[in-house]
Amino acid sequence: MMQYTAQTKLHRAISRRAIFAFIAAVFLFGLQASPAHAQPVHSAWPMYGHDAQHTCQTDFGATIGRKLRWAFPNGSSVQSAPAMGADSTIYLGTTLALYALDELAQIKWSHFIPGGIVSTPAVDSNKVVYVGSLFDTLYAIRSDEVVLWKFYTGGIIACSPTIGPDGRIYLGSSNGALSAIDQDGNLLWKFQTGGGIVSSPALDANGAIYVTSQDSAIYSITSGGQQRWKFSTGGFIEGSPAIGKNGNIYFGSKDGKVYCLDSLGATKWSDTVGAGVTSTPALAKDGTIYFAAGANMTLFAYTPDGNRKWSFKAGGELRSGCTIAGDGMIYFTAYNNTLYQLDAAGKRVWSFVAGSFVYAPPIIAPSGAIYLSQTDTLTALGGNILAVGNSNSSRDFQLSAVYPNPADARIGITIPKGLASESVISIVNSLGQEVKAIVSTNSARQSTNIEVSTAELANGVYSVQFRSASGAMARSRFVVQH
Repeated sequence: MMQYTAQTKLHRAISRRAIFAFIAAVFLFGLQASPAHAQPVHSAWPMYGHDAQHTCQTDFGATIGRKLRWAFPNGSSVQSAPAMGADSTIYLGTTLALYALDELAQIKWSHFIPGGIVSTPAVDSNKVVYVGSLFDTLYAIRSDEVVLWKFYTGGIIACSPTIGPDGRIYLGSSNGALSAIDQDGNLLWKFQTGGGIVSSPALDANGAIYVTSQDSAIYSITSGGQQRWKFSTGGFIEGSPAIGKNGNIYFGSKDGKVYCLDSLGATKWSDTVGAGVTSTPALAKDGTIYFAAGANMTLFAYTPDGNRKWSFKAGGELRSGCTIAGDGMIYFTAYNNTLYQLDAAGKRVWSFVAGSFVYAPPIIAPSGAIYLSQTDTLTALGGNILAVGNSNSSRDFQLSAVYPNPADARIGITIPKGLASESVISIVNSLGQEVKAIVSTNSARQSTNIEVSTAELANGVYSVQFRSASGAMARSRFVVQH
């Protein structure tokens, strides 16, 4: 009996050890197999408003900004600012596709998005890009262009997704719903507002979510999807809220007022600015709050207590907010196609006429370049980088635009004056692969116009590439649409 008991205890002990070892192995395997917990990527501009609080504040300062570095025409419309990855890859949404560009505006890849994009993408620390479409779908696309999943919202997505510190994605849509989505594309919860959402949700340090709606209200929602409070104004709210370090919520309304609420939804102060505010305020490191008043064409600066510090009158309506550089300089655009740089005292330092509408606030790259989203072009100003072939060794001529654009059966190309004879004209696809080559016999003394058939090319984005015998190169992009 004693022997039986001892053996039984031994067997039980061995069994328990085996069970514990199995559980430990499963646990360790689970840790190793689970994907890394995603957060917003640490980059110059990972999402709309720079961060989940939408401070519109970056650590980088712009270098001499009025010198045009490069322009990326894409054959479609650009209506939002790009986002940037940790390696400074530029993720640009257009009404045709999502582009991944390097700092020289060379296409890494482009991904066709049905319905197009009118909002800023968001990038997480797992190198996943989230972007919404006008066909009611949020895409999760890896940095190598692999589509991980799609999420259908049931409403047009005109707002930019926000990534929380726990990797959750928050997104509004035209049906008035705010959705919380996990990293695998699963719906965690949905909160219904009384109007369409065209603004990007903002998060405070405690995990509360704030979203504005076209029902003229701003909502505070718990991380579990329950309403904390609702604050109504006298007009639609289309701009995103910004959250200060003190937990205060700043936003503007089409009722012509700007507001500051505390975290419980009580009004701390408000002010009348004489025109509807449709943009997101920007928060400087010293606590200054900047509001752009649309038709009033005025940028206002406020102290944290709500006192006006100064105002600056621009030459056109202010439909988008401003960006605060690491050195405190303020950058914003107006509907007179002009980019302004002001110092912290509200004095104009310089301005740059872009030549076409600029729909979004500028962003600043680590190089110091300023990226502007114009009507159909992403433009880079200043910075310590050079445009494609912007040095004597790589480019010694200018390339005119391809026409028509978009193209169907053929395109016209102007071979620039000064281009050596026997140069190669190539058509390359969005991956940089040559799909057609033509040898030019152009004289170096005059420009020549030629026509090239595009009937055999599939619909998509292409570039005409000139490469001279000396190695000089230039590109011009166009779209084929049969």
